Amino acid sequence: MSGEERYEDIFERRIEREKVKRKEKDTERFKVVEGVFDESTLMVLYKFFNKGILEELYGVINSGKEANVYYGLDPNEKEVAVKIYRTVASVFKRISEYIKGDRRFKKIKKNTYAIIYTWARKEYANLHRMIEAGVPVPEPIEVEKNVLIMSFLGRNGIPFPLMKVEEPLNPIEVYNSLIDDIKKLYWKAKLVHGDLSEYNLMIDPEKQKYYVIDVSQAVLTSNPRADLYLYRDITNINNYFSSLDVNIVERDRLFKQITKRKPSLDLKLEVGGKE
Repeated sequence: MSGEERYEDIFERRIEREKVKRKEKDTERFKVVEGVFDESTLMVLYKFFNKGILEELYGVINSGKEANVYYGLDPNEKEVAVKIYRTVASVFKRISEYIKGDRRFKKIKKNTYAIIYTWARKEYANLHRMIEAGVPVPEPIEVEKNVLIMSFLGRNGIPFPLMKVEEPLNPIEVYNSLIDDIKKLYWKAKLVHGDLSEYNLMIDPEKQKYYVIDVSQAVLTSNPRADLYLYRDITNINNYFSSLDVNIVERDRLFKQITKRKPSLDLKLEVGGKE
């Protein structure tokens, strides 16, 4: 069985299991799924339908601790991804550290809903910055409260696989391109991803083009913990590509190439891990 058939089979099973009813005017259209579809979320989705941003909504294509991503279509049958962030306290506690020190989101209330809504807006804003810097990410379309609509990374309802699942055929080329994109992030977008690894990179198996995803936690380079997150990103990426027999750039040297500064001893001790 080919890779394409495998992904198609997986997606069809998800659709059969979790397909969301559509084109109805009552709340049966959106059943409460995995603690995500509360009343507030339903109202946002209704608004997107009424504004012509969203036409159809299907089942989950990715489920994580912070959010679920659903497959959808706009009125022109363009494929979209609908990311719905969970409005629960456990998510609030983890993400707060990535909002602290971000001058873009200073005046927000210290409650769960306000933080989650800010988290969604933060990902939307980060995606715009990354696109302007020339980094391959999904295109942000619209955001409101805890719902973010983006371009769909995949074809015909089948999402591209994570790099953790499908290794690139040209790992040396991908590694070098990714390093260039980390530099673009740092100097053009003024951002550090903060959670970069093979789990947050999708790859188009046909074109062998990768995309950076899950950028809500990305922080400004002025953030007090930006160096820590960058050094951790470098460590993760080097570990992954070294496992693919790529001749990686030593992480201290790479950190200096990106920031024009040497990493501090405290930084290296805090991140730890192998080279």
